[in-house]
Amino acid sequence: MKKDPAVLFYIDNWLVSTAEMDADCRGWYLSLLLHNYDKESLPNDIEKLASLCNVRFSEFKRFEQVFEQVLKHKFEQIDENRITNVQTNSVLEKRKAFKNERSFAGKKSYLIRYFYKNYPKEAKNNKIFTFFDENISLYLSNNEIDLKDENQIKHLFKHLFELYINRDGNKDINKDIIKDDKTNFSLLLSFLEKTVNSLPKEKTRDSRIFHNSVFYELKNNGYNCEYEYVFKNGRIDILVILPENEYVAIELDNRTPRAKNLMKIEGFDCKIVSILRDPYLENSYSQFNVDGLILYKGTEKTWRDDFDIYLNELLTEYNLLINDNEWIAKNEKLNPGLDILLTLEKACTNFWGLEDGWKNKKGKRIKIIDWKKTLTNSLSQQMNKVYKQKTYQNGNLQQQTNGKLSNRSIHAISQSIRLGKETEFTGTGL
Repeated sequence: MKKDPAVLFYIDNWLVSTAEMDADCRGWYLSLLLHNYDKESLPNDIEKLASLCNVRFSEFKRFEQVFEQVLKHKFEQIDENRITNVQTNSVLEKRKAFKNERSFAGKKSYLIRYFYKNYPKEAKNNKIFTFFDENISLYLSNNEIDLKDENQIKHLFKHLFELYINRDGNKDINKDIIKDDKTNFSLLLSFLEKTVNSLPKEKTRDSRIFHNSVFYELKNNGYNCEYEYVFKNGRIDILVILPENEYVAIELDNRTPRAKNLMKIEGFDCKIVSILRDPYLENSYSQFNVDGLILYKGTEKTWRDDFDIYLNELLTEYNLLINDNEWIAKNEKLNPGLDILLTLEKACTNFWGLEDGWKNKKGKRIKIIDWKKTLTNSLSQQMNKVYKQKTYQNGNLQQQTNGKLSNRSIHAISQSIRLGKETEFTGTGL
């Protein structure tokens, strides 16, 4: 094992233990400690110790006196010819144990990766993997292995396979290797199709609740599965292990299978199932390379899916506002001279009632549109503003007051919006 290029030097211990030492004594003591770290022990000979400290001939008597009176008590004899500092020896032992542990973990990790790479089918079998994991640890605890020597590694695995086969008496290892059982996979797909579409709608609105619901349905029905299975490329939402050790990766997404989720699983030997909780039911999704696709068909359409639904929600709130005298009066006060009803009509017919307005709302991460807030805010946007007409009566300036839209006008505006007439606002309707 290579020597450490540095040592742990505890400053507080050093300052306390050398506080009453003379400068030359402290320098010699430091030299001896460093040599102790490097050589793990020191010679029990005053002349050799003086040589390690580069003591001059004229200083030898002083060094001999200082060592006998002060430094000698800092070391203990471990045999007739060697001495060591207790604290230094303790640090060295801890460091050696740490390096051995790291070396053991590194070697085991390398051999496990070698097992996965060269024996992928056997490695994915739980029984075989557990046996090899335990026996690799046992082997490394009692033997040295050169990881650069391919022949040594091959010999080790040959030996482990022989042990596994003979442990139960001529066991056929092929019975424990993963098999391609299509029946089990088909049953799983049928179960998922039925289970997912039986979930109440409230369990599909949140991704985490949906994830948990599918997992516990699988678990409660006897499937061997793991939640957010971790592997070298990331995580798999749910990994199902079928009876014959057939692996199935289940990814749960919102509207379409996420390409990056599918790509990360490509290096993993398993079938892939994608479950969508809010799919485009008219899409075929044939472009995605998955072995199974489950669509939650109980999803009701929302304003995001259908322009007519969006338009109905807008017109419902529009009709409520133009008949809300309190809301109109409040906004007249806040917007002096502004014709509230015509401004509102202009905002709806020129933007919010068109597909541009729909696309604008779909671009935001909202589930429910607050139309009252949206239409109120539209009153302050310059492009929507329509001011009351100014007239003079008996030489005095008069302004028209807001009047209510007639039922015919409301119907005309609704029809205009539904037909998508993107004409400039003319101000008619009052």
